[in-house]
Amino acid sequence: IYKEEFIVVFAIILAGGAGSRMNSAVTKQRMTVCGVSVIRRAVLPFEACPDIDGIIVVSREDELEFVRAELADITKLRGVVTGGRTRAESSYNGLSVVDSGCSIVAIHDAARCLITSDDITRLVKRAAECGAATAATALTDTVKRVRDGFVTETVQRDGLVAVQTPQVFDFKRLFEAFSKIDLGDASVTDDNMVYERAGYSIATVPIGSENIKITTPRDLLLAELIIGEREK
Repeated sequence: IYKEEFIVVFAIILAGGAGSRMNSAVTKQRMTVCGVSVIRRAVLPFEACPDIDGIIVVSREDELEFVRAELADITKLRGVVTGGRTRAESSYNGLSVVDSGCSIVAIHDAARCLITSDDITRLVKRAAECGAATAATALTDTVKRVRDGFVTETVQRDGLVAVQTPQVFDFKRLFEAFSKIDLGDASVTDDNMVYERAGYSIATVPIGSENIKITTPRDLLLAELIIGEREK
């Protein structure tokens, strides 16, 4: 268990996506929600969160200058680095430049640009208590297992959640866990998997329904509706 006065918390924002499902020549990071770019909206809650000490952004190589320009006034920004070929490699590139005095690291997808500072604080505090915490939402739909296009069984929802980001970890444990995996393994779809494979457990923190991921044009419209409601 950590003592709060000794905690140093970094956030790694992964912003290397191509946004292929957007059917747009513009990447998701460059798209705007209510006039503000997705990458900037993703970073601002971490900038405003008193529990975050530093921010690293992992970017596409061809967007490094764009990201630096968009975030020129972010006081907690400690670096913008190039992403890798896989999710695991991109996360590792970010972890590799985090300050050595870091206690806890939060890894977040830039596409989830509606995260709030309050939710970040709740996740950091939970991770400080038990080593790791992940944003999660309870499933509300009935879940079916399918084979060859046909339902084979109904899966009980009890104990099932949809996991999101931020995913927050003991920094040293996570860095060591990453050193033991194949960074080119595309089957590693989130950072929780790396931590789990090292034998550690992860607490879940309910995050509500507004922490959506910008994946399709419809998601941009929904994000603008959510922001409009928040600003009323």
